[in-house]
Amino acid sequence: MKKLLRNMLLVSLLLISCAAIAAAAYADTVDKLPGKKEFKDCALVIHSGETAEFDIVFPSGTKFSKVKASKKAIKVSTARMDGARCLCIKTKKAVKGTVSYTASYKGKKRRYKVSVTAVKYKNPFKSIKVGKTDYTKFFKKAAYPHSLDKEISGKLSIKMNKGFKLEKVFLNEKKIKNNQKITLKEGSCIAMYYSIKSLPKKYQSHFLIPLEVAEEEEEEEE
Repeated sequence: MKKLLRNMLLVSLLLISCAAIAAAAYADTVDKLPGKKEFKDCALVIHSGETAEFDIVFPSGTKFSKVKASKKAIKVSTARMDGARCLCIKTKKAVKGTVSYTASYKGKKRRYKVSVTAVKYKNPFKSIKVGKTDYTKFFKKAAYPHSLDKEISGKLSIKMNKGFKLEKVFLNEKKIKNNQKITLKEGSCIAMYYSIKSLPKKYQSHFLIPLEVAEEEEEEEE
């Protein structure tokens, strides 16, 4: 169960995009404004009933001004995060647009423009099977991990829907091939990385769905 929870957290992080994670690392190590091209675009995947968010992190003490979104569906706010300043781009709708803003830090001022592409979540799988068991429906509404309730063996068969591409597959951190015979035991996890063709190329292969056999929880002694 601990491994499943860990993978659920990993999925949430990956859906933010690698650029946002890089931005957070930047704020921890660099005491200056980023270049104009460092965070010039972002990609968001919106799950049903949820708000997708992309955070751009600046050094603590940064001030933002002249913040403007080209579309009403794109909301922009600022916040403090772990001692840093953050520009938060949010949306609940599929949209393409831009966000422009000025950041000031230690006497320096820089104007930025971010291209925003947000798409609604769709099941990337036309079918996903292990042996004769079909797991496609479990990913109909969300890309969150699905936990299997039993061990299973058979050929792993993954077919993608139009607009998606399977990039790579791992079984317990070991790279495997589609249509390969596998065995899922307690604690095993298939990690399926895929790309969304409608998003900018730099965000391809950053999306992950785990399929896992949950570990049994130990009973507590009275």
